Amino acid sequence: MNFKCSNLPELKCFSAIELLGGTGGLDHTITWVYISQATHISEWVHGGELVFITGIGEHYTDAHLCRLLEECAANSTAGVVIMCSPEYIRRVPNQMIQLANQLNMPLYRMPWDLKLVDVTREIADTIITNQLKERSSAGFFSELLFARNISQDTVRQMGVHCGADLSRPAAIMILRPDFRGDSYYRRIDYDNLMTRLEKEMSDYLRMTKRSVVSCIYMDEIFFYISCSDNASAAEVCKKIRSFGTEFMRKHPDYRLRGGMGRAGATPEEIRSSYAEARKALSHSEKNKDDISIYFFAELGIISLLINADNQQELISYCRSVLSPLADSDKNYGTSYISTLEAYLDSNCSLAAAAEKMFIHRNTMVYRVNKIRELLKIDFNDMNAKAECVNALHIMKHFDIEL
Repeated sequence: MNFKCSNLPELKCFSAIELLGGTGGLDHTITWVYISQATHISEWVHGGELVFITGIGEHYTDAHLCRLLEECAANSTAGVVIMCSPEYIRRVPNQMIQLANQLNMPLYRMPWDLKLVDVTREIADTIITNQLKERSSAGFFSELLFARNISQDTVRQMGVHCGADLSRPAAIMILRPDFRGDSYYRRIDYDNLMTRLEKEMSDYLRMTKRSVVSCIYMDEIFFYISCSDNASAAEVCKKIRSFGTEFMRKHPDYRLRGGMGRAGATPEEIRSSYAEARKALSHSEKNKDDISIYFFAELGIISLLINADNQQELISYCRSVLSPLADSDKNYGTSYISTLEAYLDSNCSLAAAAEKMFIHRNTMVYRVNKIRELLKIDFNDMNAKAECVNALHIMKHFDIEL
């Protein structure tokens, strides 16, 4: 998990440090701290440092400070902290604040009586801790999901280090934001989005009193989420859809795809949950909605067909069941397919189906009678009705047009 300027207010030492400008750069990742006591820094930084300027040993004019800020931006440092004191740098000039806003370079003012060693130590400790957590999470997922010979003892020990309680059932969730803009692929923006989504989703799930471990791998985010049973997993998936909708509303250039497997109590069952999450994710890619996240257990018969090699077989099956209705809709402009779907979704209630389609009940009666006639079907026959339900589900989920 990257440590960014936006995370600095979470530190105890930063409560007395004031952000003056450059809020457009709060997504900058902090790789380390650098204490500058010279008017030039280019030869001393690699990029990503949070630069502290003490003023000791140099006489800084307003122009010097502005040039130093420009140099920090040119070398891709994360931000700049000015230590103000009566003896060295008395104030942060307004033109420097304005320049920070132009350069999107976070600029902070730090009181002199705040011990620099305490501030830099807390930042460094946080960076190292985050790096260790990221490595342990990646190792945990690697051992749990991909190791050829899974060792329960090893997995449990690794789980302890990254906060996974393997004594409780859990499920695997995979999320993947997809860039859908016509412009070129902006890798930095995508990485920032992935980092924010991972952190905010994990924090949200922990607020529901769940054990959560997350890891970014390639263009996907893996989540290990404690769930007591499949009903609990379904509820989690529902919450993730709701949270994802709000999160992605702020990022209209992306779609969010996701899949969640069923809850498992052993490492082997959790590995199966990952396989199910992968299948559900694969199915979500066929959906054109902005947010498409599926729980494997809710897919029904679709879960058996996700990896079907020949979609033509699915089309043939749907036509064998519904072709008289599809042909009538195509040739005569009727609405028998949508009418059948509304009728079955309403548990064969004519009144409820008519209300759902915004038509008169008598119109619904006429259409259902025509459907019976065309399909030669008795809706009291459970097998015949199940055939229609399955065909409609397949058409919807695989985007099939007859």
